[in-house]
Amino acid sequence: MTRQEYVMSVRNFWQCGLSRDRFLYWKKYLKLWPPTVNEHTWDAVRGLISAFNTTRMQNVKPGTEVVMDESMGKWIPMFQGTPEGVSHLTKIIRKSCGVGIEYKDVADVNTGIILFLEIQEGVELMASKKYCDQYPKHVALTLRLTEFLHGKGHVVYGDSYFASFQTARALLAHGTDFTGLVKNATKGFPKKFLNDVGWSVTAQ
Repeated sequence: MTRQEYVMSVRNFWQCGLSRDRFLYWKKYLKLWPPTVNEHTWDAVRGLISAFNTTRMQNVKPGTEVVMDESMGKWIPMFQGTPEGVSHLTKIIRKSCGVGIEYKDVADVNTGIILFLEIQEGVELMASKKYCDQYPKHVALTLRLTEFLHGKGHVVYGDSYFASFQTARALLAHGTDFTGLVKNATKGFPKKFLNDVGWSVTAQ
């Protein structure tokens, strides 16, 4: 993004009732991380994400069904040719915003309100997250995303990124039901009932 484009984007704040002087005052002093933290690490934004999640849990009461998915935050450098950057960028070609920060999230099925976010910080950092020492990474992720719902009788939906027999078993152990589309994660499936003969017998 060029300097001129950046100035144009700032103007939108003023059109929403925020004065230029007040915006510049915020811009000068607002920091999203403790002053002792390296601003080029994920610590710079973890507090913001944690506050978002806490606020949603305190103020939004979801229905009985929630869905897990992914979101992308587009990466737009403020100025060209600067050393600014983030610790990990995700590239997903099929997304309209193909390069940026990836979030895994949980949303309420009835309202579409996002209830919980987790930044995908890169392979090494994600491997050290909670539950990773007990479960495969996709199951550990599912448990972290839905932890605030465990034991409350919710149904969680997820696509093939999250879905497996192990996911369903782990969530059930935490008092939560799961429905998902399984592609390749068939470990633990009763495969003898999933072949053509099995389906034809069941249909009869």
